[in-house]
Amino acid sequence: MSGGDKSSSSSGPRVPELLPVIARLTDNKLNGSNFFEWNKTIQIYLRSMGMASHLTSNPPKGDDSDLWLQSDARLYLQIVNTIEPSVSSLVSHCEYVKELMDYLNFLYSGQSNISRIYSVCKSFHRGEQQDRLLTTYVMEFKKVYEELNSVLPLSADVQAMQTQREQVVVISFLTGLRPEFDSIRS
Repeated sequence: MSGGDKSSSSSGPRVPELLPVIARLTDNKLNGSNFFEWNKTIQIYLRSMGMASHLTSNPPKGDDSDLWLQSDARLYLQIVNTIEPSVSSLVSHCEYVKELMDYLNFLYSGQSNISRIYSVCKSFHRGEQQDRLLTTYVMEFKKVYEELNSVLPLSADVQAMQTQREQVVVISFLTGLRPEFDSIRS
């Protein structure tokens, strides 16, 4: 970096510092089926930049709003750059990082989506190593386990946990049906 490029870090990351990370993020573009890996990458990226609060905070009011809005817009554009066009068209109404990530979470996390929960539970309970290497099997199993924790998160709310338990019971029942009952299962 030349002497003219140095500036105080209090104004946040400069664009040259962000570009190498952007290139890496675009290798894992969100396409709808890879939400969990993509979401984790985005969260780690925002934490690494000291900007994780943009996942949880709405725009502030007052003197800090201009700087926050500028940072949020920069992050928003970087994140949208990591999304396939077919998905990014679904989120064009979002303006802020929090709004974008909340909506993508709603679309792709699978929470409260019994079909998605069924699919993840089935993958979790039917996992077999087959002819794969042990490391490959472990990594795939870990990925499904993390996805299961995401669609059935722990909660202090007893009613929410009871609903999850009922969903798992229904899923277990449906998974155990013979193939002749596939139409019922679907």
